[in-house]
Amino acid sequence: MSRDIGNTHRTENGCQACRPPAWSSPPSSSNTAPRPRSPAPTCISPGWVSKLVARYHAEDDTALEPRSRRPHTSPNATPPHVVDLIIGLRRDLAARGLDAGPHTIAWHLRHHHGHTVSPATISRT
Repeated sequence: MSRDIGNTHRTENGCQACRPPAWSSPPSSSNTAPRPRSPAPTCISPGWVSKLVARYHAEDDTALEPRSRRPHTSPNATPPHVVDLIIGLRRDLAARGLDAGPHTIAWHLRHHHGHTVSPATISRT
């Protein structure tokens, strides 16, 4: 949920925060006083600023540090006992001189251990 603070917004989307306001354009006649320009746009949404301010009040300076985007859990990860079975089957089949490819290991897992695992998952393990 965290984002680095800075100008990371894409301006080609037409964000109103990234456009200078209409009143900041130079005056039309040369005899009028120049109008003040607005500060450079930050391209940070008001909602994100509110969230950062709330974090700052709760956590002090550490709230403004970049946070990890890594998920806390991996619910679709292959269970460790299945990974151990894959590695064990690969070693056993190779030691006996048999094919130890992912399709063969998937067959053994399905028929002898009751686990259905994709050959692509087996080759990554």
